[in-house]
Amino acid sequence: MTSSVRFPSGTRFVYSAEKVKFHEPFPFFFILLIQWCFIKYGIMKKQIVGILLGGMALLVLLSFNDSPKGDQEIPEEISSILKSSCYDCHSKGANSEKAQKAVQFDLWDDYRLTKKIGLLAEIGEVIEEGDMPPKKYLEHKPDRKLTESQKTNLVEWTKKESERLMKGE
Repeated sequence: MTSSVRFPSGTRFVYSAEKVKFHEPFPFFFILLIQWCFIKYGIMKKQIVGILLGGMALLVLLSFNDSPKGDQEIPEEISSILKSSCYDCHSKGANSEKAQKAVQFDLWDDYRLTKKIGLLAEIGEVIEEGDMPPKKYLEHKPDRKLTESQKTNLVEWTKKESERLMKGE
């Protein structure tokens, strides 16, 4: 059995049921459309399958978003502390590669959820232990030393923010 279809562009497509087998639920029109693409654009079956698989893979990758829905900005009070005592080393353009590899606060929103949680734990720890800002840095810029109040605020924020992120809020 042979049938033909004429597309609006004037292209005539001849379809033979004996040459193409398809399952009943698969729409007949879709098969015609794919075959028309083969004829019109010279697209090979492998290219079509590759495009379809690539599209499906892209959709799967885009569906993995591990950022919490209510992603919040760093509070102004915490942000001002970080800018005055941390950004010199932990931001783009800083001279310390080691510090930039540890954390870059200006890229905070780009970090994955798991990385943020880990960094918050580390930040809280180094602040509590008095390791940040480093003594060597404070020799040159003593005004950047954190007060006890600032340390407390930072440590409390790291704990609260970490808990919030783990709950997915």
